Amino acid sequence: MKLTPRLALLGLSLALVACNGDDMTTAGSASETGSTSGSSVSATASATTSTTGATTDTQGGSGTDSMGTTSGASTGSTSDSGTATTSESDGSTSMPVTTGPDPVCGDGDLDDGEECDDGNLTPDDGCEPDCTITMPKTCGNEMLDDGEACDGDLFMGETECKLLDDQYSGGTVSCGGNCQLDYSGCEKCEAPGQLLPCDADSYIKGTSDDILHAIELACDSADPMFADPNKHIPVTEYMPLNVANGSWRVIKQFGTYLDPMDNSLPIWRPRKGDRMLLISSGNLPQPDGNGVLTQPGGTITGTNGNPDGLGDMPGIINWEKGSNNGGGGTPFMNCDMVNDCSDTLDAQWNLGSKSANDVFYFQHKVKVPKGTYGYVVDFAYFSSEYPVFVNTSFNYIFNVSEITEIYTGNVTFITDNNNNPRPLTVTALAQNNLIKYRGDKNPKDPQLNGTGFQDNGGTGWATVKGPAQPEETLTLAWTVFDKADGVLDTALLVDNWQWDCAGCVPSEIDSCGVQPQ
Repeated sequence: MKLTPRLALLGLSLALVACNGDDMTTAGSASETGSTSGSSVSATASATTSTTGATTDTQGGSGTDSMGTTSGASTGSTSDSGTATTSESDGSTSMPVTTGPDPVCGDGDLDDGEECDDGNLTPDDGCEPDCTITMPKTCGNEMLDDGEACDGDLFMGETECKLLDDQYSGGTVSCGGNCQLDYSGCEKCEAPGQLLPCDADSYIKGTSDDILHAIELACDSADPMFADPNKHIPVTEYMPLNVANGSWRVIKQFGTYLDPMDNSLPIWRPRKGDRMLLISSGNLPQPDGNGVLTQPGGTITGTNGNPDGLGDMPGIINWEKGSNNGGGGTPFMNCDMVNDCSDTLDAQWNLGSKSANDVFYFQHKVKVPKGTYGYVVDFAYFSSEYPVFVNTSFNYIFNVSEITEIYTGNVTFITDNNNNPRPLTVTALAQNNLIKYRGDKNPKDPQLNGTGFQDNGGTGWATVKGPAQPEETLTLAWTVFDKADGVLDTALLVDNWQWDCAGCVPSEIDSCGVQPQ
């Protein structure tokens, strides 16, 4: 058989492969051009007589071996030009290592580890800036999302305007189109905010001994500087009917006891401004040059020149029941607008002798500002009837009554433990544990020192709340008198009359009347 150049080259190629890879396994069949599949060798031969061998590693390394030595399994080819090419592998099946840029949230491509990628970094749109999915926040979806005060009929908190902001006295908020509170339905209180007290040393010329000035009323009569209605509370038709000189004083301090919270101040001092009103059914001494009034114990009996033996309650005050259209029995409901709608004065007036003694009384009118539903005033009560005359007919009455468009009658009532209204007497105070300072125990409470009531009893400061209607003119009547006799005395400190924007509703328990502080 004649050996042709083509066959010679093919044989040489196979021989080179065989001697350079003992562990090589060749699978498949050779084609006519000398190629094999699997771990394969392919060869092409040309009619040339000189050859050059080149070895290439395609799995991460390459090299040329002039001796024809290769490692691992290889594939090779020899061109017709006499060039032999061999590709090597290590016989494994590992994948190629791929490298590239880190995933980027917001590029619009969903990379590994991303739940979404909407191509932006806008928060609250369903796909967050960290490429996590959240429910989109939408005003109007009837859900309270973060940052929303309301949504439709859902509200984060209160809806009553007066509970949300002190400047409002009525109405409810609505939910605006931006899911924030809309206050357009609220009623704004136009009562004076920062009153200038005309009994303050810094505001008056000399000293004021006026009854109304002492409780922060009618300051426009003190000086033209109070003409601004936003700085004072004007009063009309003031009538001091029974105000004998010894029955009241305008003072800076009552008694001698100092406040344990600040021993530079007396415990019985003004609540507003620099002066307060002291009313008594007895005959009060004059205060000293510093406005301090003290009394020794045992001097709280006697008369003061005010009327005795009145067969009816004074002035505009009526004791008859006024609820239930005058029939009584439903306190504060369906007022007859003439008599006492609290139904509290009837029983007390008809207990024992029907006479009023040592009667102190004055009345006045005041115009209610827009959006204002009530007023408040502070008082403290001292009685020589405590403790001996508790639960008897011999009780002093402190009464403030009003005539308004919605209510007439007593506003100084006490709501007892059974939610029944009671008149403000020493009996009602004692039975409802409102006699805070007592001289009938050992040791005596020092808060009564220098008041003249050291052996008796007194309340702490309390507040009276009364109802009103915006823009009406209400009438107030103030009285202190002794029921049945005129022997033992009672005294009251009164101060700090002011408007109450939210006001109160007499028929609501613990809304109006006496509120302990």
